[in-house]
Amino acid sequence: VDTLAGAINYGVGSKMQQSIGKQIIAITHSASVAANADRHVVIERSRKRKSSSSSTFIQTRVVDGASRRKEIARMASGDLVPGEAEAFADALIRDALNQKDSFTLDPPDLRL
Repeated sequence: VDTLAGAINYGVGSKMQQSIGKQIIAITHSASVAANADRHVVIERSRKRKSSSSSTFIQTRVVDGASRRKEIARMASGDLVPGEAEAFADALIRDALNQKDSFTLDPPDLRL
């Protein structure tokens, strides 16, 4: 099952890379899909209890650079130790960047 899920996630990420010039919003728990994003937004839900009632709060934050690396490592961690998760996150991000470099937009047809 993990191999199938990994292949599907890789395929989704690859399709995202091929959609240059289009906006895609993907909500995922998959580190390999998240690594393909041009912009990575983390959405967190928290619940605050007050006596007999509780409220749910949603917080969003954009992650980039080192914080994005740590977030992808956290998403991928599973049974990995932190150092391995961060190395895996680096590999996912590097692979995504290499895929982006291999896809280019065709020049527009300017004939009238």
